[in-house]
Amino acid sequence: MRSFFSKITVFAIILCSTYLTSCKVGMTSESRGKPQEALLQFIQTQTEYRDGVEVTIDNNTPFIAKVDKQKKMGVRGNVYTIPVGRHWITVKSEGNTIIKKEIFTSSQETKQISLP
Repeated sequence: MRSFFSKITVFAIILCSTYLTSCKVGMTSESRGKPQEALLQFIQTQTEYRDGVEVTIDNNTPFIAKVDKQKKMGVRGNVYTIPVGRHWITVKSEGNTIIKKEIFTSSQETKQISLP
């Protein structure tokens, strides 16, 4: 009789440990990195460009970007998402080219373009 209870106890322990360590269906985990994007911000010490500036990146369709005022404590304001890498940027105001240069951006970098 004693060996019978020993066998049942061993079987119960194996059954419980199998149940407790088995995989649960429907439970998944996921990890993601940060997106491969960079940010552009246009800044100026004065507020000369109140209506914004026309920005063209890599000869794509131009868009109007707002210009943020640079302060002593840093800059907060409007940012524009672009892909990481090398880009040609042209900034115009009232038809006049203000800046035309090549920039390089890294992932999650905020590139500040200082306007004259």
